[in-house]
Amino acid sequence: MQVCADGDQCSDTLPFSIGYYSSQLGIKYSSSGDQNAWSDTHKWWVIAAAISVGNRLGGVTNKDAISAFRNAYGIHPNKPFVMEMGSCGPRDGRGGCGDPAVGAYTWGSRDVEFSVTAPFYPVGPNRPATIAAIMSIHQIVHEFGHAFAASQTSYTDNPYAEIALQKDLLTSSGYQVSDYPGMWTPNSSTAYYESFANTFLGWVYGEFANDRYGTKRLEFMEDGMPRWLNR
Repeated sequence: MQVCADGDQCSDTLPFSIGYYSSQLGIKYSSSGDQNAWSDTHKWWVIAAAISVGNRLGGVTNKDAISAFRNAYGIHPNKPFVMEMGSCGPRDGRGGCGDPAVGAYTWGSRDVEFSVTAPFYPVGPNRPATIAAIMSIHQIVHEFGHAFAASQTSYTDNPYAEIALQKDLLTSSGYQVSDYPGMWTPNSSTAYYESFANTFLGWVYGEFANDRYGTKRLEFMEDGMPRWLNR
């Protein structure tokens, strides 16, 4: 993963601390109850996801990764991107991480909550630690996709509205193939909102199936992102 912190200076390493990157990106970690709910590993996953997103956004806006990320999500000193770790139950009768609560739910353009009981992909017999880490980072990028869409909902031509009109994209086709279920589709639903977040993930990494559906997903993002980012 390449990190670009100064526009024209890029590195394949992360030379600074969690605090440095979190501050630069404008990310705040919050937890209800257990103050140690966010481990350093989890925070590094968030940072890796945010920089990957920022690098891809910067390719569109011609900004460095950190500036591109902050601009896209409207992050300011008094408006951080809040990563919560909590019960992730419904709010006012909507949303949440299900019952039992697993994964994450995006409440707005700068607010993602992870279920404290099962926030990320666990290591298992068929999911070694490295794969679990990659899938967890992908999960976070997926939520950043929801958050980006939420930042655009005041416009009629927003990402959710536009993908909802693309019947070929409201399917399970076009995503990159993996031996690990969920690698490129953290949520397998074909609803328009999950379809966009999954497609956003593929776009960030430039990974889609090598077929006409994958091409359509890429074309949808290549057409939409410059418009959505530059208004």
